[in-house]
Amino acid sequence: MEVFVDFGLFELLAVAGLAIVARKVYTRRWLALACLILSLVAPIVLVFITNEGLIRWVAVVCLATSLVNASLIFLLIRRWDMSTLLDKQPALSPKLSGTRQSLKSRFHRKSDDP
Repeated sequence: MEVFVDFGLFELLAVAGLAIVARKVYTRRWLALACLILSLVAPIVLVFITNEGLIRWVAVVCLATSLVNASLIFLLIRRWDMSTLLDKQPALSPKLSGTRQSLKSRFHRKSDDP
């Protein structure tokens, strides 16, 4: 067996492609809603069609995490505030940004100091 050394290049390209696709999906409201419903329906179907105990519990865990994700994303879709997810810069609350400015002013060197 030959080892193919790519240093994670293909994985990096796959993640970048997935990020581009997710950005396109979540900028369109109906497409985002369709993907959200699909991500909820798939674990529900798995819970009902599995017969073994362990596989059913794995499907229940997947359903629980998809419910949490769907509730948060649905709230953003409903408010049409997808910029929270799609911004390149992380959003800071006004309280944190004020704290950030005060820390910057305290520890920032002044130009006239030696």
